[in-house]
Amino acid sequence: QESLQRAFGQRRDVRSARRDIRAKRVKLRMSESGLLPSVDLVASFRANGLDQKYGPALNEVLQADDPTYFIGIKASWKLGNQAARSDHEAVQLEKAQALVALAFLERKIFQEVDDAVRSVLQWEALVESRESVEELYRRRLLLQERRFALGRSNVETLIEFQEDLLGAEKLQIEAIVRHHQAWVDLKRTENHLLTLYGLESL
Repeated sequence: QESLQRAFGQRRDVRSARRDIRAKRVKLRMSESGLLPSVDLVASFRANGLDQKYGPALNEVLQADDPTYFIGIKASWKLGNQAARSDHEAVQLEKAQALVALAFLERKIFQEVDDAVRSVLQWEALVESRESVEELYRRRLLLQERRFALGRSNVETLIEFQEDLLGAEKLQIEAIVRHHQAWVDLKRTENHLLTLYGLESL
């Protein structure tokens, strides 16, 4: 579980995919604005002259004795805005594709991490098993050396026991190396290897 969380949090391909989705969301919001009506604030001022005679009426206008104010909102839609709708649908498709790509990537990472963890555990178990076998052959050789010292064994048998122990030691070393390689592969899958050595994760 921890390995999977580290992989999802630190791998460059996951971070890149998530950045791409965020960019698609911003782009989608921008495309949505092209489908909205344009709204304008309209304001006007008019001074009316109410006197029926031209002279007094003009004087009333100039003095603004009977002003009229108008404030309103004007909304307009573009008819047949096919280009904006097409762009919006294209961006929606891009976002959907990005989400699907992230889902496939996460599934791929899950499988990679699962395989890597299994490999580590398998080689760890094999290291423990071969360590027990090595210890068994070491004890057998020790007993045989005692028998040889007492004249109850011969050189050929002693050499045979020594070779058995040497073979067990080789197998144990192989298991240790493979276990370490599996561990390195797991940390590489998590993109956590450089961090363990005090370096920034790329």
